[in-house]
Amino acid sequence: MAKVLIQFAHPTLSKSNVQKTLEKYARTVRGVTFNDLYEHYPDLFIDIKREQQLLAKHDIIVFQHPFYWYSSPPILKQWQDLVLEYNWAYGPKGYALKGKKCSMLCHAGVGAKPILQQGITVFRSANTFCLSTKRPICAGWTICRLSPCTKHTPSKIIH
Repeated sequence: MAKVLIQFAHPTLSKSNVQKTLEKYARTVRGVTFNDLYEHYPDLFIDIKREQQLLAKHDIIVFQHPFYWYSSPPILKQWQDLVLEYNWAYGPKGYALKGKKCSMLCHAGVGAKPILQQGITVFRSANTFCLSTKRPICAGWTICRLSPCTKHTPSKIIH
């Protein structure tokens, strides 16, 4: 059985009914490790070695976070900058994540449809709405030689 790591980043979990439900369920599933970055690092000082060990122990990595201003919460960016080190996650002496599968589950509190209906024409569909946030992250996955879990879109928007 594949081991799944959920890298969860939600700074205001108490305000998200969807995420509270998913968190409660995910913590009970055998073979799934639920890693709440804000819970472990309220001071934002990320333990790089702990995070690298978690990644090394799992086959599938899911990044789960809200969709904030066309991006992810700041702790996830900080996590990427610190944990995915040169010569560990990529580079001539590393590729520790090579062959692992990855995916992203992002959510918007109001959903994509209301945002699209408010006259915001940056995105013409929920699919391109979600694609905008994952492009930089997927580029990083490619550099680290991670494989998307799904063929076409490793992301989903839920509401």
